Amino acid sequence: MDYFEKASSLDGAIFRHESELPPEIKHIIPFDSLIVAEGESSRLIRHLGFDRYVTRFGPAIGIIVNCVFNRNNAEEKKLTEFVVYRSQADWRETCLGKLNENGIDVENMEYMKFSTHFIVVTAKKDSLVKYGVLRQSKDSIQESLIKENIDFDRLQLFGRHLANCAGVSQTCPFAAQHGVNIFDFSCKGLLTKPFTTLTPKQLPENDHSHYPLVLPIGDTLINPFWPQGLGVNRGFHTSLDAVWTILLDTITPPLGNSSSREIALQERDVSHRMNLWYPLMAPLVNSGVSWRADPLTRYAVKIPQTMHMNDVQKHAVVSSLTPRILCALKLKFNSVV
Repeated sequence: MDYFEKASSLDGAIFRHESELPPEIKHIIPFDSLIVAEGESSRLIRHLGFDRYVTRFGPAIGIIVNCVFNRNNAEEKKLTEFVVYRSQADWRETCLGKLNENGIDVENMEYMKFSTHFIVVTAKKDSLVKYGVLRQSKDSIQESLIKENIDFDRLQLFGRHLANCAGVSQTCPFAAQHGVNIFDFSCKGLLTKPFTTLTPKQLPENDHSHYPLVLPIGDTLINPFWPQGLGVNRGFHTSLDAVWTILLDTITPPLGNSSSREIALQERDVSHRMNLWYPLMAPLVNSGVSWRADPLTRYAVKIPQTMHMNDVQKHAVVSSLTPRILCALKLKFNSVV
């Protein structure tokens, strides 16, 4: 972690009572749970009291290109997906070498074929200035990528070069949405907690009513590092984890001394740690056919098993898993099961 980003406010984004509403607001919508999917720049989540860990990488500029994929075109269907890096010994023999000959320096390139031809690269700032994509070289990446400093015509030409080097025909048009985009991914953030509860400042004594849950998901919860290919993957699973939390909070009967809310939040905390335990690549996710809201139907059993073994080796006082998960996987932890 390079720095710790404190929340902007503890309760500044939500009006809790009708008396607090500004006069221009005429309607309020009550809710039991709030799922926040606003992306890594979410201002709402900062106002709701979520702190964030931020890791800063070296200055990094990403460029994505989406070209229309014509499935009836035999040549386009022949194109194969690839990933190449500047660190490879033979990089000059790859598409990166071809780009370098045209004065375009990129650290890596990934080509994928879905509904579009998708190309993403890490570009060097100096190369973008030299090519005219950036009008001036500013002190920071954030300053360099302000709208006024980007020549979007040169950016499209830059994107065309990338597509051509990936094997996409010159005549293949850019997609209508996100044809060519440029973005900063020098930082990666992670919220310090996967949920919060909106509670009044003064809690009435012995009041056991349920206050609304706030559940960040996707990029709001965990900023992806795109070369890992985990953004959409984690987006799906954190969304389903949030649904599971709400489900348990709504329908689970109390168990022993634990209320349904406590059980739900324990499971939310564990599913969040399961999501982060390893980079969530294909071998660590079950077949999509079996997916349900329950995280045990999605995350490979290796993840909770390894978390449990880590507890045992470190002589942990409290298990990293909930009693339900320990029981389902037939794992024993002290007197929990």
